[in-house]
Amino acid sequence: MAAGRERRRAAAAFFTACFVALLLSPAGTSAGAAVSNGYPLPWGRWPDHTRVEVGGDAPSAACARDLLKMTPQMYDATGKLLNSGLLDTIPNLASMGDYHECAGQFPFAQYCLVTGATHVTGTIAPELQPIVHLRAVNTTLPLVNWGVCIPRSCGRSPGDWLTVLQALPLRQCNLTASVTVTHAACQHDDPIGSSAAAVASVCVVALLACLVLAATLFDFYLAHRHHAATAIRSRGSASSSSSSSSSSVYDFGAQSIQDAHAGGEKEALLASGHGGRGDGGDGPDETQYSRTRLAVLAFSARRNFNKLTSLGTHRGHLGCLNGIRTLSMAWVLLGHNYLWSMSLPLTNEDALLRKKSEMSFQLVSNGFFSVDTFFWLSGFLVGLLTLRLLAKQHRASASTWGLYYLHRFLRITPLYMFVLMIYANLTPYFGSGPLWYSQQVPNACGSGWWANLLYIQNFYASFSDQCMSWAWYLANDMQFQWVAPIFLLAFHQGARLGLLVWNVAFWACTAVTLGLAIHYKFDANLFTNMTTGGGGGAAAHGPNYLDVIYQKPETRVGPFLIGLLFAYFYRCVTEDASSRLFRWRMPRWMLVFGWAVALFIFSASVFGTWSSLQGHPWGVAENSLYIALARPAWGLGLSWVAFVCLRGRTPLVDAFLSAKVWTVPARLTYAAYLIHPIVLTVFWGSFQAPAVFSDFHWVYFFMANLATTYFFAALASLLVEAPAMGLEKVIFRH
Repeated sequence: MAAGRERRRAAAAFFTACFVALLLSPAGTSAGAAVSNGYPLPWGRWPDHTRVEVGGDAPSAACARDLLKMTPQMYDATGKLLNSGLLDTIPNLASMGDYHECAGQFPFAQYCLVTGATHVTGTIAPELQPIVHLRAVNTTLPLVNWGVCIPRSCGRSPGDWLTVLQALPLRQCNLTASVTVTHAACQHDDPIGSSAAAVASVCVVALLACLVLAATLFDFYLAHRHHAATAIRSRGSASSSSSSSSSSVYDFGAQSIQDAHAGGEKEALLASGHGGRGDGGDGPDETQYSRTRLAVLAFSARRNFNKLTSLGTHRGHLGCLNGIRTLSMAWVLLGHNYLWSMSLPLTNEDALLRKKSEMSFQLVSNGFFSVDTFFWLSGFLVGLLTLRLLAKQHRASASTWGLYYLHRFLRITPLYMFVLMIYANLTPYFGSGPLWYSQQVPNACGSGWWANLLYIQNFYASFSDQCMSWAWYLANDMQFQWVAPIFLLAFHQGARLGLLVWNVAFWACTAVTLGLAIHYKFDANLFTNMTTGGGGGAAAHGPNYLDVIYQKPETRVGPFLIGLLFAYFYRCVTEDASSRLFRWRMPRWMLVFGWAVALFIFSASVFGTWSSLQGHPWGVAENSLYIALARPAWGLGLSWVAFVCLRGRTPLVDAFLSAKVWTVPARLTYAAYLIHPIVLTVFWGSFQAPAVFSDFHWVYFFMANLATTYFFAALASLLVEAPAMGLEKVIFRH
């Protein structure tokens, strides 16, 4: 017990000595003396134990002058370089200081987050050596997130940092830290009015909001006028029917009006079923409206909200796809939530390193299969709907295909460009804090937005240099839509021609993917490569995996083609009476066997790479085969699940995936995908201190970000997406 108390006392003395040494260190060189002479420090002069390795211009005269005026609060707000946790597997290098204390010295002071390297040397006191198991320290730590509070006139040039580092104390507990600055992100609270693009973006948002408000009020006015007219007609009908008995008018007049009004509502509902008023049946007949009035009502939040939250279904509704779509979006956000958190300094990064090697974490690291799910969904839906259209028209005209491409562009572009505008011009003003100012560097949208508009950014720029890098998916999906008619026309001509064209394209793309994976020796575990600084590829100096395979259409088209093939097969079984597969019923043994194969595909795809993290790294053959075949196999598994659900062979699975709870989130999937990276950027970029990783907190953060994403997705849908869809219907009504 006595020995334990002595150790605790020694540890307490150790940390106390660190703090006292920071304040009462002996004088250093003239640089430290110059600082103390400029401001009367109550504890004497600041030491200078700094080896500076900063190139560039000479420091500005304003910076050198203002450093002499630094206040004690600015020194106190500066992070202390040598933290606890330096002896962890991944040393705790984050020393972010006190952002709020530095902000309190505004406008003289500014906060900067410095990245670089630090070389720590020194001798451990003899009484502390048994505790830390070290006699001396002589090591270089490759990265440091160091928060410094300096005058606003400093940090504008590399030469400024020479003077800054000479003025700051870098000696603690007999340990000296020598710092090399490679990057600094400094606070700049520019008002939003200083950016013309930001002002224009605010005006666009305000204009849309005013349109929605005006259209909503107009919609309520029309609904009120309609109900008033209906009530008047009902009262007239009630008066004429009760004229033979005047006494009953006074006794039961109110009830008669209510009954007649209820009857009017039922008639309106019946007319809605045949006339297609589109407002839930309680409004006037929209078929009599002009295009101008319908265009205005397209912005009505009342109507669009009713459509968004409607739980009704129609004949041929593919209910199980709602569950697949919603769960896949949640999976996307789960993986990105962990990925975005990698920008946040952690006090226990070794805990996250250990977590990545656990089997359960493969659900996160292999979350990219969620994107392949969307590719499969896109192929299946466009294939099924287009094949149905071709069956009705027998021969599609050029105008039909023109409308096919135009509809696809108009369906996804308005909301896409709106979110791009918000991301490029307004997101820099959404947050603040030590990490936020690194988010305010100019992004690629200023010069590369046009590539996003044309859906060619995955060819125009590398993954890391794209505007809205997560929009690579939209470019791929649009490019798949461009070539889909080739396969659909071939299938429409006949099964043999369709299968021939499909097989040539599918196996050619698979061979290209396999060849690239073999040539560049890419690793199958993408998430591990990205978070360990490998750049997404196994080759140290070769092309990046994200650029060569991850974002290119020829290597990602597999699930989309599987979706097209499944659409043809599904229609043959359920709708095409001329097909030999029409009304084919699956035997029970095939149902069991199919589920076994599908579950094997899902588990092997998600958890298969786990063995490579357990000291048994995969070779080139295993990595390449996984990269080339896992995604198409995933599409096969999804095709099985959808088929047995749509055919009613697995009622429990179908009931779960078709539950009403998925209906509304499924309609918001597109908006949620576009918006969720902005939500994650604001959330993780606004942390003002290093975090402690734990499963509970990260899952909690995921749930919070998921809810926030869908909230803003609903707003974006009511503001842009739903009105754009309504306007398209008005334009192409006939």
